[in-house]
Amino acid sequence: MKIVSVFIVYVFCTLLLFVPILKDIDSTIPGKLGDPLLNLWIISWDIHTFLGGNISNIFDANIFFPYKNTLTYSENLFAIAIVALPFYLITGSYITAYNIVFLLSFILTAFCMYYFLKELIPSHFAAFAGGLIFAFNPWHLGHIPRIQVVAAWWIPLCFWALLRYHRSQKIRYAIAFAIFFVFNALTNAHYMLFTAMAVIIFELCLLLFALYNKEKLQWNKKYLLHGALVLVITIPPILLAYFPYLKTTELKNFKRPVQEIVKYSAEVSNYVALPSHNPVWKKFATVQKRLFGMRVFPPGLIQLIIVIGGLFVLSRESIPADRKRVIVSLSIVGLSGFLFSLGPVLWNSGRWAIPGPYAALRI
Repeated sequence: MKIVSVFIVYVFCTLLLFVPILKDIDSTIPGKLGDPLLNLWIISWDIHTFLGGNISNIFDANIFFPYKNTLTYSENLFAIAIVALPFYLITGSYITAYNIVFLLSFILTAFCMYYFLKELIPSHFAAFAGGLIFAFNPWHLGHIPRIQVVAAWWIPLCFWALLRYHRSQKIRYAIAFAIFFVFNALTNAHYMLFTAMAVIIFELCLLLFALYNKEKLQWNKKYLLHGALVLVITIPPILLAYFPYLKTTELKNFKRPVQEIVKYSAEVSNYVALPSHNPVWKKFATVQKRLFGMRVFPPGLIQLIIVIGGLFVLSRESIPADRKRVIVSLSIVGLSGFLFSLGPVLWNSGRWAIPGPYAALRI
């Protein structure tokens, strides 16, 4: 019953935030015109191609004729289109299907993070709060125009399956991880790369813990076979979905200059600031200013305080050693993500700069 109650609360929060969409679900889309219309067109094209049986030509989209592979000029959104397909078949409206998936993305992002955290920590309330923060934080809500960013529920599912597999070594969890990872990759190319890096760092941390404690490693035949199976499931669909992008990049020389990467990298202040363009948290800031005369604590800072406080409490709890190991490893993943998000340069005084770990990824 707790799980059902949590899901209902997440549904209520989502519907409360997006009442205007419910009123005109078949004639409006969330966010300013631009990315939402582009994404709606991409999803519509994907579904049109799925139903038309012409999947082999899906990348030759009906735009920029006579050029080929024009779908590779943006995200392909295959996984989102697959989720939207039944809603389109029921309603006959691409806009309605888009909006339903958009609303589901917030609900499922919150719920899947809750479900993963519930596997990790003993407190249902802490897991519920984690799901709430993950889905409704200012950064996530700031990407309302980009449904591929909003649809982040595959990430916690990947780690849920990974955690279950480490505890049981059952093949079904290895298969579940592979499927979740593929859907995550076909939702958002950025999420594919971020999740892959996070999984690698997580696994390396667990390996280092095992070596430090002089434990017997699990490199048995069964473990290696399951790893090979994961690769067999994940690599073919990802190659099919993204190999055309490599061809387009080579032909059109589509590359981001370092200056652009630096420009759009995060700054430390972004983690505690309240984005002025955020349509939801902007109202929160207005109410807060009216009540207290100033912005006392930006929501981002509140979340950081909750995370640090939660880690401190967990460090004092009698949690099994293997679970603490996972929590520490995930904390290292989070810290690594923070450092990578700062881009190629962690700090620049004008005269000299401190390079970040992201710079090591440049090829």
